[in-house]
Amino acid sequence: MRAPMADPVVLYEERGPVAIVSLNRPERLNTLTEEMVEGVAGAIDRAAASAPVRAVVLRGEGRAFTAGYDLEATGASLESGWSQPYDAPRPELRPGAWDPVRDYRSMGRNVERFMKIWDCPKPVLGA
Repeated sequence: MRAPMADPVVLYEERGPVAIVSLNRPERLNTLTEEMVEGVAGAIDRAAASAPVRAVVLRGEGRAFTAGYDLEATGASLESGWSQPYDAPRPELRPGAWDPVRDYRSMGRNVERFMKIWDCPKPVLGA
């Protein structure tokens, strides 16, 4: 028997001329992970390419639209990749250490993804 698939973190639905993009982590107040940011960008691209869609509604499932970035997941991703604290290739990259280059690249990717909302040729409404 196969294990059930986890719910997608971003939902996409077309209702007539409206595409509905929903952040779907209500148990975490829809805090944003890299997977969610990528999912929103993909959903916006999908809506932009859909001829019947005239507008996009971006919303959150549950009681919050979003509570911002998921700092717990972000912290875990910073510490991933090295099995021991001293396995890091440079001392400043040990778990918990801030790497400004990695941070800059990560934020740059997120800005590019979020700009898809701004650049969408169809109106995007937050709800």
